[in-house]
Amino acid sequence: MTYRPGDFLRICDRTGFKVWASDTKEEWNGLIVMKGVYEARHPQDFVKGRVDHQAVHGARPRPGDLAPDMPYVLEAETSDGGLLQDENDSALLVG
Repeated sequence: MTYRPGDFLRICDRTGFKVWASDTKEEWNGLIVMKGVYEARHPQDFVKGRVDHQAVHGARPRPGDLAPDMPYVLEAETSDGGLLQDENDSALLVG
């Protein structure tokens, strides 16, 4: 290597080669490397996550979850539009 006024030799942190300081570049992580092996920081390093709200809008408890020992009426329509009833003409209780 010949003399270069105002320049000095340094060791590349990635390759270990002895190179002139003017032929090196500092990376984002502090390594001083030759310009030929320089790697810029990846753009994905700057991506920020977004909050994912997973709550269900308008959620309500299932019948029976509030008072599991109390029966509740299952409202179901028959094909003719009436309510589902037992043989005593009372609404069916499900519990």
